[in-house]
Amino acid sequence: MCSRSGRSVLELGAGSAYHTILMLGQGAERIVATEISPELLETTRRNVASNCPEARNVEYRVANWLDTEGEFDVVVCNPPFCKSGQRIPTLFHRLPHPRLAQAPAAERPYRVRAVIDGRHREDSPPPEGERVCA
Repeated sequence: MCSRSGRSVLELGAGSAYHTILMLGQGAERIVATEISPELLETTRRNVASNCPEARNVEYRVANWLDTEGEFDVVVCNPPFCKSGQRIPTLFHRLPHPRLAQAPAAERPYRVRAVIDGRHREDSPPPEGERVCA
């Protein structure tokens, strides 16, 4: 995780922007969010805008993982961990914190951070008014 400011982050396969939002909350100074699908990258952009409207340090790139250039302090990736054609919901029971995957998207970064920090259970919603982004 990006535990202090000044870090540059590359997210491979940004998708829903889960890691982008989490890294913004951890103080990342620069994030390059890549996605092979232009449509999915637009989802990334919208989710960052709605969860971290003040974020100006995210660059969005339509890119293949192998074609991504640059130097980064941290590289994150969350590929689908299932066989081709297998439905991801059937895997929830195998996850260590299955409720995290089913939580509302806006609450996931808070819930993951809470589990990591040991502050709350995985199914605890964020306190009223608590923001995910720094």
